[in-house]
Amino acid sequence: MSLFRLLVVVALVVAGCALPAAAGAGADRGVAVAAPAGAAADDALALSSLPGAERTVFLDVDGHDVRGTAWNTGHGLAAGTYPGLRPAGGWDEATLELVRLVWQRVADDLAPFAVDVTTADPGADALERASTSDRAYGMRVLLTTSTTAASTLCDEPCGGIAFADAFDRVGSADQSPTWVFVDPDDLAAARSEPGRLPALADTLAAAASHELGHTLGLAHDGDEEFEYHPGHGYWAPIMGRSDGRSLVQWSNGDFPGAVRREDDVALIAANGAPLRADDHRDSPSTGTVVAPGTVTHGVISTRTDRDVLLVDTTCSGTVRAQVAPSPGGNLDVGLRLLRADGGVQEVGGTGTHGDGAVLGLDADLVSGLVPAGRWAVEIDGVPVTTGVAADGRPTWSDYGSLGAWSARITTSCAAAAPPAVTDVRMAPPAPGVLQVRWGTASGTPPTAYEVRLWDGEHLVRGPETVPVGATSATSEATARGGRHQLGGLRTAATYRVEVRSVVGGERGPWSGTTGRTPPGAVTRLAATDVRPTSATLTWSLPTTGAADVTGYVVVVNGRSQWVPARQRRLTLDGRRPGSSLAVEVRPTSATGHGASASLTVRLPRASVPSAPTGLSVRPGPVGPPTTAYVRWGAAHANGAPITAYYVVARPVGGRTGKVSRVLAPSARSVDLPLPGGRWVVHVHAVNARGTGPGMRSVSVLAQ
Repeated sequence: MSLFRLLVVVALVVAGCALPAAAGAGADRGVAVAAPAGAAADDALALSSLPGAERTVFLDVDGHDVRGTAWNTGHGLAAGTYPGLRPAGGWDEATLELVRLVWQRVADDLAPFAVDVTTADPGADALERASTSDRAYGMRVLLTTSTTAASTLCDEPCGGIAFADAFDRVGSADQSPTWVFVDPDDLAAARSEPGRLPALADTLAAAASHELGHTLGLAHDGDEEFEYHPGHGYWAPIMGRSDGRSLVQWSNGDFPGAVRREDDVALIAANGAPLRADDHRDSPSTGTVVAPGTVTHGVISTRTDRDVLLVDTTCSGTVRAQVAPSPGGNLDVGLRLLRADGGVQEVGGTGTHGDGAVLGLDADLVSGLVPAGRWAVEIDGVPVTTGVAADGRPTWSDYGSLGAWSARITTSCAAAAPPAVTDVRMAPPAPGVLQVRWGTASGTPPTAYEVRLWDGEHLVRGPETVPVGATSATSEATARGGRHQLGGLRTAATYRVEVRSVVGGERGPWSGTTGRTPPGAVTRLAATDVRPTSATLTWSLPTTGAADVTGYVVVVNGRSQWVPARQRRLTLDGRRPGSSLAVEVRPTSATGHGASASLTVRLPRASVPSAPTGLSVRPGPVGPPTTAYVRWGAAHANGAPITAYYVVARPVGGRTGKVSRVLAPSARSVDLPLPGGRWVVHVHAVNARGTGPGMRSVSVLAQ
């Protein structure tokens, strides 16, 4: 097979074309293994993530002479020098900052691996693999503004292109560089408005890492609908489509709907970029001892990697650990404070949340009062939400929660712990909302409280601070207790809420309780058999929390009534013709009312009655006189009371004449005297709007 058939392309959203895969605007997320603060601007062209590593990824932003490669001989690219990002007048501060931001993101994508990501040209020997015994090699990634290269190499607008499996191939210079195409207009806009730089950096870094993934043997992460999985909320896979997502990670295909279960990390390690050596051991007996107040750096390199830092305290007091991932990085930090025997003293973190932009990847752990001694802070990559399962529950994965971190651990002495929080209670004041209330034990009055929320083992909110003296619709606190409202929650979900008191910088122990949110809204709410004075409502069970439902509250024009759980239908009668009915149906459960579903029913105006039902005619007793016995069921009044029934018989066979009777509205039968022979009978209902259509009988012989 020709090498050119192994060509792999990743495209961006360009000129309105919805093509994969660009990362969206992201939040600044910590401190990378980067140039020191205050470094000269030119240091952006000399960044190095792992100096001395045998493998190298060179982010070439200064342009490159591309000749004698498969791009020229197989894809029609003219030999010559293609520009990088440097402006015609020389490097400017905004462009150098863009280089730094792109480097930070790509460096963190490759942080689990023994690869040096650099912006300084390492020379050909560091990139080209001369033989199978050559261990020093890598890949050049050219970030170029050349529209000629983009249009020549891409069949449609694209953001990058690379050869598959080229990273560790002997003679790989033939398949170099890997390309990332930079829209000149986007670059110009970011230079003039530096606030756009992080979003553009996300886009370029995602394209660079995606293309590098192809050179390292990775295929696309797709789902049942898209070749490039578009992600969910704040998350997307690197090998999918990441535009609009700010947390972009390696994946093993454990997201909902995945059509390929590909272990990205294992494949990368097997195709030229081995895992980096563990930098910190993972137990209280083998961890790294650090001095309080110092900053320590490390990398979580696999989903099973845990880094443990040890700190010694000389007094009874508190331990605080603050850990942040690299800016633009992939690590969602989880923290645990461990005793010397490995037992868990405290769990810390920050509830990760967001839609396109992600918040809370960092973590902050503040212990309660602990005795003097050695304490272990365990740093781990924790799961992030990657989608929604068929039952409506979020899916979680810690697979790609990898990357660089920086940590600071401090200690303080305290004579006594703040008072414990007591009587923690939780109730749902509204669908998707929980309100927690608490009191405090006697002791030093708190100055604030902290509230956090767990969804199973996942910290999803907090810690959120409620200062004493707060008075708002969602929070209120005094020295004797308080309340705090947590919204944006899933329906029919069980959560655990925990509260602790704060006095100055000291924290008391966590106290908590478990609560459940009410069911979701009913489905398929509809009105059937709609008439001028009545309608029948029907609905189906909620998609979430169906088993929790104990009944339904149906509100019609402000008036409510309860319907048993199994009924799921209600007939509304006695209504005014032509009126509108505002209907709202809410499921009820042991935890409260669920979300509501609503519709408006417009009743038709009054009209003539419907035809009577169930008409039957049979011969009466043998005469004389001859008769026919006629019976019928009630007609629908259609908004105006029935005032009479009109019964008329007409002869069959060309005879003339008719026999008729006008009867009371309560009548349902009549013995109709008829001359001998065959007759056809019609019955009509009459109201103030007129005479309705008749119900016709088959012919009958009067006798």
